[in-house]
Amino acid sequence: MAAMESSSSGFKASETTQWVSPIVGIILNCIEMYLVLFVTDKRMSAYKPILIQTCLIDIFNCITTFVTRFQLDYKEGNFYIIIGRLSFSNPKWLIDTFAQVWVFGLFYSVTTCPVQFVYRYIVLINNKPVSKVFYVGMMLIAFLFALIYTILNYCSFRFLQNIDGTEYILLIKDPNYANGIPAFIVTDVGSALLKVHLAIGLVMVTVAYGIMLYTSGRMWHKLVGLRTQMSAHLFRMQRQLNFTLLLNATIPCLSCLIPVAVSFILTFTRSNISGVGQVLSMIIIIYPVAHPLAAICVIRHYRRTCLLAFRKLLNLKGSKTDILGSEANSAKKQSTLGSYIYRTPNTTRWKNTNYLKPFCINNQVKVTQK
Repeated sequence: MAAMESSSSGFKASETTQWVSPIVGIILNCIEMYLVLFVTDKRMSAYKPILIQTCLIDIFNCITTFVTRFQLDYKEGNFYIIIGRLSFSNPKWLIDTFAQVWVFGLFYSVTTCPVQFVYRYIVLINNKPVSKVFYVGMMLIAFLFALIYTILNYCSFRFLQNIDGTEYILLIKDPNYANGIPAFIVTDVGSALLKVHLAIGLVMVTVAYGIMLYTSGRMWHKLVGLRTQMSAHLFRMQRQLNFTLLLNATIPCLSCLIPVAVSFILTFTRSNISGVGQVLSMIIIIYPVAHPLAAICVIRHYRRTCLLAFRKLLNLKGSKTDILGSEANSAKKQSTLGSYIYRTPNTTRWKNTNYLKPFCINNQVKVTQK
């Protein structure tokens, strides 16, 4: 009984994450887009497209997660993609569409990571802007690779569903699905097509991260060589952008690729551990939240702008008494300063004057100009 209650609580936590994480992710990515468009230093404006790119893809993934309420699971050699928003009363083509759109968004976030590094490599190493045609071409290549992977995934899952009801029985035995089994697509690890699908996906990921490692190494050496030719402020901004791109590449690996890989490993070992699939799914769900948080925390302009806005928000919520008290303290400080020196607009001589003179009316401090 206790085991069933813990499993049920784990399932509820997964459902809560499916609701909360996409909403928070959309808000944070919109904030980052605003910062990129209006706060980015002019000397770094050439890199705006690659930062906006990440925000848009994350927003797309947040929407697909919110709509599909996906979940991964594995049972004795069967790998499931569960669509919590649908049931088996819905048309099969709709279930397949929901599942494959989510898979496409997940893999597209990985295939577009090298685009950011190649873009920055061209701007920094070759010292020339990237044309719009070239940038769109790189995005289309990333789109094509993600589409190929999605088609392979569609074929692997669509044609390998058993008809003897074994998949349903395995899920029914799991206490996490005591309230009903949502729609799902499933594949068997014994399929040769699934193995080809995984092998091609592994090659794509290896090539993508190989490109990122090579370009990041070259860019760092270039930055070190240009350090004496840059101001300290510009070098710091370049280093912050480098670190942001590295985080943009690391986050999908840690929160997407590794959980999916662990799921497939457990599937191939024919494990059946209840609740692990929900935990891995929650890790995948939170990655669109991690991207904007990383950029906002690493890039100084963005971080300071957010902190300033937060402080202003707190000040707006202060009471009138606090505001009057701050005015009184400010007036007292100004009065203790005595006179100050200023230059008159019509003369070239300097004058001393007493600037502020506080006085009280109804026990409230007022400040007037003398």
